[in-house]
Amino acid sequence: MPLITRIVAPDNKGAKLTSIEMDNNLYYLQALGVSALTFSSNTLTITNPTGGVKTTNINNFTGLTVNGTISATTISGTTLYGDGSNITGVSKQDTFLTGGTYSAGTLTLTNNTGGTVSVSGFSSGLPYTIYKALVSLNGSTFTVTQLENTIGDGTNLNPNDIEWSIASNGVIRATKTGAFTSSNILISVENMFVSGVPYICIGTKAGPNNNLYIEIYIYPSTFILSSTPNFTNLPVEIRIY
Repeated sequence: MPLITRIVAPDNKGAKLTSIEMDNNLYYLQALGVSALTFSSNTLTITNPTGGVKTTNINNFTGLTVNGTISATTISGTTLYGDGSNITGVSKQDTFLTGGTYSAGTLTLTNNTGGTVSVSGFSSGLPYTIYKALVSLNGSTFTVTQLENTIGDGTNLNPNDIEWSIASNGVIRATKTGAFTSSNILISVENMFVSGVPYICIGTKAGPNNNLYIEIYIYPSTFILSSTPNFTNLPVEIRIY
């Protein structure tokens, strides 16, 4: 059913299209449809099969649902449904946990953007507080690698954690104000070899009122404490019940 047209002079009033021809053209236009649809710089362009073009300006989309692919430089909005894995040309960042640490009843979680969240108030579930570490001495410098810690905060800095020092020849001291007030303290420390020489290591609670610090005596085979030897990764465990 073709489109009916008639070229007439402007003053030829009797040569207009008949009502049947007008209905015919209406049906034609209804069936014509759209052959192309493009959107660029906020302008929507509609093209019909005859080459006719209609444009309109669009600044906002509301309630838009797309079941295909969107390619864009920037998308802004309040909600993006789905994981965004099929979006191309859009800068997107998934946030996920990358690690976590636990110390002195506080859990600290870290994500891939560098953000951290700390949750405190955890209980170890044990009937005691504990300090487990590998202690090394080089000259007068201590290096401590903490393995488990519910005493202090794990920083090795006084007054927040246990501080190590040399009390006298062959005696090293662990100090933390108020940490060793209990009468029930278990100190476990291993014997060691230094430069082929065996040493016996004994831990005890000491200080005024017997509650200020822990001392570890390092005895050579001669049992004469003439000096404090350098050592590496001496295992030490302190439990307070």
